[in-house]
Amino acid sequence: MKELNGDIKLRRSEQLVYFATNFLRGCIDSCCLLRTTFWRMRSYADGDASPTRKYIDDFLYEQIPHLVVGKKSILEIGCGSGYLRDVLARAGFTGRYVGLDARAYWDTEKTYPFACEVVHTPFETFVTEERFDLICSITVLEHIVDDEAVTRKSKALLAPGGVEFHIMPASPSLPLYLLHGYRQYGRARLQRLFRGRSFTVTRLGGFASYLLQFFAVTIPERLTGKKLVRSRLSYSRATAIAARLDRFLPFAATMFAVIVRGDTISQEEAN
Repeated sequence: MKELNGDIKLRRSEQLVYFATNFLRGCIDSCCLLRTTFWRMRSYADGDASPTRKYIDDFLYEQIPHLVVGKKSILEIGCGSGYLRDVLARAGFTGRYVGLDARAYWDTEKTYPFACEVVHTPFETFVTEERFDLICSITVLEHIVDDEAVTRKSKALLAPGGVEFHIMPASPSLPLYLLHGYRQYGRARLQRLFRGRSFTVTRLGGFASYLLQFFAVTIPERLTGKKLVRSRLSYSRATAIAARLDRFLPFAATMFAVIVRGDTISQEEAN
């Protein structure tokens, strides 16, 4: 069945099909047996970012320094405005970075301690003979029609001993983001995407943060278009409290972080 794109304007009937299809797929995929681990937030940053965004930031700032050790080249799929560059600079990366994005909103003024290049093209049409030590995407795969073709191509562009990491919305995030991309990801789809490869899956977010985001971010901002709750000082404290409570309620993750090694050992064999 053709997937509907929640990023474009859909008719009311199409919206209902989008929600029903993704909800049912999430329920079915949740029955898949796939080992995952819960991410315990290390730092409780201030600011008005959503709970999910804070989990992603915490994961990246903790994991990127380990992932870039010994890496000379990085390819980012869907680089956007270049957020990952700041993370890489903080991690001490000094190699070559290539960012891909179909739209041109790259900040060319800022300098970094590594070589930066941006190519204004979708990953699907990107052609290169280069092989990369690290290939990554952050909340990008859900916006691509054929995500399986993307993971096959990224595998082909990976240098020997290279690593991939991808962050994508998990099935429970449907009520939080509503019409967003083509899909959310369940465990069964992750198995299909990375079949025959050695990969680990980390859950970002727990039930307390899920509820906070739904009631403090999704509902008020959908109704008013303004950050009514996030602008308050108490919001930042609430996100920190929710992250601590998540340790006791480690379900309803909003994101999956997948790290894929360059070999071909299946996850079941690796476990």
